[in-house]
Amino acid sequence: MKQSTLNPRFLIVNPLWLLVFLLFFGGCGFQLNRNLISLPAGAKTLALAKVKNHSFTPSLDLTLTQQLNEAFSRQNLPLRAESAADVVLEIEIKGFSVNRVDLSLGRNDSFQYNYNIEAWLTLRDNRNKKNLFEKESLSGRSNRQTTRTELNDAEQAEDRARAVEDLVKAITTKLTQNF
Repeated sequence: MKQSTLNPRFLIVNPLWLLVFLLFFGGCGFQLNRNLISLPAGAKTLALAKVKNHSFTPSLDLTLTQQLNEAFSRQNLPLRAESAADVVLEIEIKGFSVNRVDLSLGRNDSFQYNYNIEAWLTLRDNRNKKNLFEKESLSGRSNRQTTRTELNDAEQAEDRARAVEDLVKAITTKLTQNF
């Protein structure tokens, strides 16, 4: 009687089989949790309190709220009313600034426009009425280099939106890193 032996080559994972495995289970609702926002132990829901805008830039709070809602939705993070959520995120926009830096060397005129949004974040736990962090300072930035001395309205709006996007990334990173 012949004994069967296991060929060691079958123990090595073939990258193609791994890809097939991930595609199969990816289509069945299986997903990896990396880059998802994780809340404190036991917290399942989040409320986003009304953003307070202390800058002199109108509608910056509305743009930030809209982009945060979209980011949380992409992460399948349920948003609730403040009274019904496990944790509440409070944001205060402290300021917004645009600075132009002259990068000219010799005869070549070049300028960099730096957009900066400063904000404070507080994360309150409704379950035990304690703050998980309070008035944490975060910022969002955007830069544009050009040869023109002034930007048109569309360019300014685009750079402002990119600075808000950067702040949204900082906020989601802060939520992920703390827990």
